[in-house]
Amino acid sequence: MSLEDAYLYEHNEVNNPMFAYLIPFSPDGAGNHYCFDVRKTNNESCTIIFWQYDYHYTEEDAPEITHPSFTDWFKQVIIDWTLGYIDYDGSLKL
Repeated sequence: MSLEDAYLYEHNEVNNPMFAYLIPFSPDGAGNHYCFDVRKTNNESCTIIFWQYDYHYTEEDAPEITHPSFTDWFKQVIIDWTLGYIDYDGSLKL
C-alpha cells in the first residue's frame, strides 16, 4: 500500500480515523501505525508518533511522540531491533 493509499484508508475508511496531520508509514500488523506528524518538525524531519487504532485520542490527549525524527525511528526499529535477533552476517542469534 502506498503512503497515499494508507493515508486515505486510515483517514476515511476506519472506525477511528487519524488526525489529518498524521501520515501513517509503518503498520504493526494489528491496526496500529507509526506516523509522521507533519505539524511538528525539527528542521530536518517530522516527529514520529505511534497511533493505536482502538484508542480515541483528543487534541488534549494526543498520540505519544516516540522519536524526534525518522532517522532516530529507523535506527531503533529497523536496525537495533533487527540486530537483537539477527547478526551482521545474517545468521539468527541464539
